[in-house]
Amino acid sequence: MRIGFDLDNTLICYDQLFAFSAHKLSYLTNPPAQKQALKSALMEKWGPQEGESAWQDIQAHSYGPWLEHAELFPNVLACLEHLANQGHQLFIVSHKSSHSHFRPAIGFWEPARQFLNTHHVCKWVPDSQLFFEQTRQSKIQRITDLKLDLFVDDLADVLKDPFFPANTQGLCFAGDYPISCSTWNELEIALTHWTWLNDSLGGIKTLARIPSRGNGLLFKLNNQNQAFVLKVHYQPANDPRNRCGAEWRFLNFLAIRDVPAPRPIACQENALLMTFISATTQPVAPANLTAMLIRLAEVSKAKESSLEPAAHARFRLRDFAHDLLKRLETLEEPLNRQKHNHPWLQDFITITSKTAQTFLQALALNKESDQPLARPFWIASPSDFGPHNACLDQRGQLCLYDFEYAGWDDPVKLLADFYWHLAFDWSREERMQVINSFLQYRSVLDPTLKDRLHWVLPLVGLEWVLIALNVLNSDQMIRKHRLDPTESPHHRLKARQDGAQQLFQEWWNTSFKPFQELV
Repeated sequence: MRIGFDLDNTLICYDQLFAFSAHKLSYLTNPPAQKQALKSALMEKWGPQEGESAWQDIQAHSYGPWLEHAELFPNVLACLEHLANQGHQLFIVSHKSSHSHFRPAIGFWEPARQFLNTHHVCKWVPDSQLFFEQTRQSKIQRITDLKLDLFVDDLADVLKDPFFPANTQGLCFAGDYPISCSTWNELEIALTHWTWLNDSLGGIKTLARIPSRGNGLLFKLNNQNQAFVLKVHYQPANDPRNRCGAEWRFLNFLAIRDVPAPRPIACQENALLMTFISATTQPVAPANLTAMLIRLAEVSKAKESSLEPAAHARFRLRDFAHDLLKRLETLEEPLNRQKHNHPWLQDFITITSKTAQTFLQALALNKESDQPLARPFWIASPSDFGPHNACLDQRGQLCLYDFEYAGWDDPVKLLADFYWHLAFDWSREERMQVINSFLQYRSVLDPTLKDRLHWVLPLVGLEWVLIALNVLNSDQMIRKHRLDPTESPHHRLKARQDGAQQLFQEWWNTSFKPFQELV
């Protein structure tokens, strides 16, 4: 494809530079970083006429001699490199006058060229594919003449202009437009998958990010007739699991058996396209999840399936202890660094290790309890199961979503995770209501289910403390920040440490009360 980009406020971010210029020119002592807030502050201090002159002066110096102090938006270079390596031709078409109208001695084009060269943008967009146009009309004409397939601009008015070429798809960066992205991370995803999405849907009319707290980026898309969801999984280089493939297989498993969930449309590398569920505001109740668990157990009786074991499947009781110790070992170094500032971690490390070792010793004395779980007792597990990954659709039926860890598993793994899960705020009583209802249904088929749950529930509670602490691992922190760059790493780390400490305290205070509540 031939992809074009606007320059100012699309590739180049001026927020900090405008504040720098306002201070350096002595217009404001403590200028706000955001441009619109800065302009408002100028008007308030200097009045409409002098404030406008100050604004023009700040722009002249920012676009001219002080442009070197500007920054590229985060992820610009990574996106351009990715697109260029895919074989796309990249262009920059900027509506930028050659000189400042306010200060005619200040030129704009040469500082812009120098900036792009200094920041290595020219490596991916050569000078022959860089165009400065004096007017909006000539900019749009240049876009037309270049026969661009896509053009990205922060100004929706450019994309809505009646003369904007009909054969060029407009994408708006951080603006109000049917197809828009608010970060260059989102732009990279949209542009990288554009051809595949367009072909799969027969045309894209709208695209926008869906806020989420999960491990993937979500976008809502519309074609002429229907709404869809694009989910893009972040696949770390050191993580061999195919998250997208697991979700694709589970969605197909559910679709064939008519279990309410998004319907799979297409899958490509780490990206998954599926139908959009129009949810109601009605809350998910314990009875809804109980009915869904029973439904999953029923459809799990099918012997033929392309499903694979879940990402953290446990088919022997010893697996629970081994996986707990493995998680503890993975975080051993960062935990030891943190325990000086968080004394509770030392108790947690000692208790977790001792609990797992005691568990394995007990199994050694009771080998009959540690036999591999027979296939008839497996369940098709969503893994990340709970009201946070479910909704009631317009017909009032419960729909599940988010299956990147899904696959065959022991039901006790699903139930124990559900009991300790941190992503939803149900009371322990509500959680036990679901668990006990399912145990009553399942006890005839699987008479050892309750006993197995007695064995593993405390280990899974400790495992969830470690899951909360996984941001201590630098790779996990990078992944979380890539998916949500708005939250500072410091704030994310503190929130997860506080949550982990609270959960460990609850685990300690229960004295394994969940055992007593099981039917």
